[in-house]
Amino acid sequence: MSDNKQTETIRYDDAIVRKFAYATIIWGLIGMLAGLWLALELANHSFNVLPELAFGRLRPLHTNAVIFAFVGNGMGTRVVVGLFTVAVPALGMGLGFPLGLRLVQRRRELEGGPELGPWLWGINGAAGVCASGLALGSSMVWGVPATLAVGAGCYLVLLGCTWRLGR
Repeated sequence: MSDNKQTETIRYDDAIVRKFAYATIIWGLIGMLAGLWLALELANHSFNVLPELAFGRLRPLHTNAVIFAFVGNGMGTRVVVGLFTVAVPALGMGLGFPLGLRLVQRRRELEGGPELGPWLWGINGAAGVCASGLALGSSMVWGVPATLAVGAGCYLVLLGCTWRLGR
């Protein structure tokens, strides 16, 4: 029995990304060269040779080239990289609450007991409000690595609770 499966190669057209990267590099070089020339003019007045290259005329070029062109061209890339970096952990962190509510609801349906949904929403809201202040305070006292370790420990406890509820 022969299997006639065809594979299709999907190519990603990254031409526009390359153009933005090139534009970022070019405007970055222009802005940095203008900044270097301005710094040399301020440090040594012998560089102030032409009125067209005076500090007051080059400073707007330097500012616009660096802020608007160099930084602006790289903004889209930074946004995309940031989204892809945060998406996977955020999905894992965000699924805990709705899945926990479903597990508690299923357990209540099987074994009976009070409705815990409103209480869990309230606890989640209070913990969300208090957690940011507690994280800031613990980071200031014990440092960021210790705070991250405590947060990871909380998620490990959550995994244990989820496993216990799922049985």
